[in-house]
Amino acid sequence: MKIKHLAMAVALAMGASQFAIAETSSSMRGQILSPTGTAAPNTRIIIEHIPSGTRTEAVTNASGNFVASGLRVGGPYRVIIDSAIHRDVELDNIFLSLGDPYRLNQQLEAADVERIAVTGSRINPATYQAGSSSTWGEGEISSMPSFDRDLKDIVRQNPLANDLGDDNRSLTVGGNNPKFNSITVDGIGQNDDFGLNAGGYPTNRSPISIDAIEQISIDSVPFNARYSGFSGARINAVTRSGTNEFSGSLFYEYASDSLAGSPKANRYEPDSNRPELDYKEETYGFSLGGPILQDRLFFFVNYERYKEPTSIDQGPAGSSAITQKEIDPAVISSIQNIARDVYGVDAGDWNVRPDQKDEKILVKLDWNINNDHRASFTYQRADDEAANNTRTGGNTNLNLNSHWFTRTQTMDNFALQLYSNWTNDFSTEFKASVKDVATGQDPSLGRNYGQVVVRFTDDENSAGNEGQINLGPDRSRHANRLETTTTELQLHGEYLMDEHQIQFGVEYQEIDVFNIFVQDSLGNFFFDSIADFENRFASEVQYQNAFTNNANDGAAEFSYGNTAFYIQDTWDVSWDLTLSFGLRYERFHSNDTPAFNQNFQDRYGFANTNNMDGLDLWLPRFSFNYNVTDQFTVRGGVGMFSGGRPNVWISNAYTNDGVTIVAAPSLDDVENVDITQVPQEMRDSLTAGDGNTTPIDPGFRMPYD
Repeated sequence: MKIKHLAMAVALAMGASQFAIAETSSSMRGQILSPTGTAAPNTRIIIEHIPSGTRTEAVTNASGNFVASGLRVGGPYRVIIDSAIHRDVELDNIFLSLGDPYRLNQQLEAADVERIAVTGSRINPATYQAGSSSTWGEGEISSMPSFDRDLKDIVRQNPLANDLGDDNRSLTVGGNNPKFNSITVDGIGQNDDFGLNAGGYPTNRSPISIDAIEQISIDSVPFNARYSGFSGARINAVTRSGTNEFSGSLFYEYASDSLAGSPKANRYEPDSNRPELDYKEETYGFSLGGPILQDRLFFFVNYERYKEPTSIDQGPAGSSAITQKEIDPAVISSIQNIARDVYGVDAGDWNVRPDQKDEKILVKLDWNINNDHRASFTYQRADDEAANNTRTGGNTNLNLNSHWFTRTQTMDNFALQLYSNWTNDFSTEFKASVKDVATGQDPSLGRNYGQVVVRFTDDENSAGNEGQINLGPDRSRHANRLETTTTELQLHGEYLMDEHQIQFGVEYQEIDVFNIFVQDSLGNFFFDSIADFENRFASEVQYQNAFTNNANDGAAEFSYGNTAFYIQDTWDVSWDLTLSFGLRYERFHSNDTPAFNQNFQDRYGFANTNNMDGLDLWLPRFSFNYNVTDQFTVRGGVGMFSGGRPNVWISNAYTNDGVTIVAAPSLDDVENVDITQVPQEMRDSLTAGDGNTTPIDPGFRMPYD
């Protein structure tokens, strides 16, 4: 791990943009001087990536400065300083860090100086990046212990990054909300854009295998005007690429309760009190990379699969569950029989152990078009599923698995990047990417009937307590599906002008959201006793839906995006002092508006049809980097940042327009009820009208921290 010296940072944070801005390459810049200390113009800098044979050339300008961008991260690199006047210099074993320009300053020697040998090696030198950061390479990642093969296990080594200790092992950096971090892999955002996953990923588990990672970095306060999409930390990873040598790996991990020792003094003596967990966890995968065309075209593929059965968390008295409820198993049997015999449905059971599954695929192609142009294509897929709602509170409440749901999340990412050095002073990077995330929340036994709550009396429970059994799809899973598609186009440029490196760019992002969330659309049925459940007498029935009685009509379907421009000047005042001045502008656009609600306007005096169109942000930034000695660097800066906006906040304005989704008046003491059908009188009562409304205020401005 390479902790970047000493950081002093002052930042003003703002919450807004969702741009997943991340560099996926590195660069090299510096100044070459003559033996007398003057500039050495027209000196050739030959940069060769040894594993792939990739060569890039730069030529110093009139002030002796040079820059080479779009370089692969890692190494080793060989750099040859080729002068027609002075003695050449060759430097070996150079390694480049992700997003950090390698600073190479060199004073040449006269050609007639006699030397026995000239060797040089500079590994991981100080850079001019401001802010507190850490970077880990492939070797460090592979040797570092990881609890869940998760990127967060790596970046937690940074002193500002901490595990909140919850079930999702959420990552907070500098005390910020975990949702406000930006996580990218090959420039593609790995954030939970909608904002409902506590872990911060768009998937239940880490969306990328750590075996596929070449480098990963974390920056708590990077002041570069190019960066956005966060007000917490910027976590950036780049995947491995193929080289001129074929290489691969294969792994298998296994864990089981059979591998655990007995707590008894004599570990060979059977322990009759020890619960039989029957636990088994398996993870396996492989990686393979190599050349398609020597020195020209390369491939890398990675695959990982994980499976783990869930534990039986809760069950009735005398069961093998971890938590035993004060419920007689006969209560559950009675309800199961009634559901089957009276209503013709499957109530499910508590003694069920669905598997948690996770599958990851990465395919990457790298093409050295020529010495000045390089392209990279990445395809990433993450597909996982996990059971939810298996637990309920109270000592006499229990969910049967018909009340559980399986959360499925599938992410498909595509990214194309082109790195070009047009002249010795001007280079560009173009990126186009699409991220599609589909989230399903499907009841474990289907949507054949509504949510059913069967309360039982203390007389009906031999354990002597009253309580309830929950069966049927839980009310929030009656109609619940989400898909987001994020399209990004980015063009970044760099121009070297004497001691000034001018960076500029334009970025465009469009997010398309399709979200169905209609609670109670299958109906909620409440029974005050097992006897009432058998006699089909419901104490209460609840129902809401789109006024058409078709839950699909209650879906929120909209798109919005933003366009950003930035410019930054990085000025090398001297070899020891660098100043950076940047300005970023972001403007939001949207043509979709929520359905108009006349009742809302009459009540509050403004319409509920506002969107984010026309909102904008100005984000100025300044930083400095001063190398006091080779071992001591002072950095600092001030700036405004934006990002970490959960899109669910915006989606609510479209879902809860107050017109489309409405609730029927509840019915009490309903006889001859059918839990597979909502009473027709409740369906007939739905009309477009005055439901819940969650508008965007017309005076809304992007929030400041």
